[in-house]
Amino acid sequence: MFERACIITTLVFILTASPVKANINVTVRGNIIAAPSCVINNNNTIDVDFGNNIYTSKVDGQNYRKNLVYTLVCDSSLSNNLKLAMQGTAAGFDGALATNKSNLGIKFYANNTALDVNSWLNFTYDANNLPALEAVPVKRSGATLTTGAFDTNATLVVEVQ
Repeated sequence: MFERACIITTLVFILTASPVKANINVTVRGNIIAAPSCVINNNNTIDVDFGNNIYTSKVDGQNYRKNLVYTLVCDSSLSNNLKLAMQGTAAGFDGALATNKSNLGIKFYANNTALDVNSWLNFTYDANNLPALEAVPVKRSGATLTTGAFDTNATLVVEVQ
């Protein structure tokens, strides 16, 4: 009887022992590559010349609109999901880029949609079908512009999304 009790106790102890442990190796692999690159306009400045005959009374955000002619060439290994921005000093009105003339800014458009300065536009890269970029002079609402030359600078930035 004592042997039987010991066997039962031993079986209970064996059945209630800690669970079986299992181990498996995990392998992690990857490939670090150089950052993909794009070249905008063959590294040349994009000039937008509004000319010498801009009438203060006609600066309305529609008149004097100019196309930004540019090229974009990206590595073939690059994802087609890109984003672009016109970066510069904001004018503080209309999402425009500030100029050296108070109350005058430059508003940008991408595919006929307003593109506020320092804001991103997501797009799919196709060297033959780039976003159509435009610039147009705008004035602060209710302001009177003074005459004279103006200028400003922005940076066209393209990044992988």
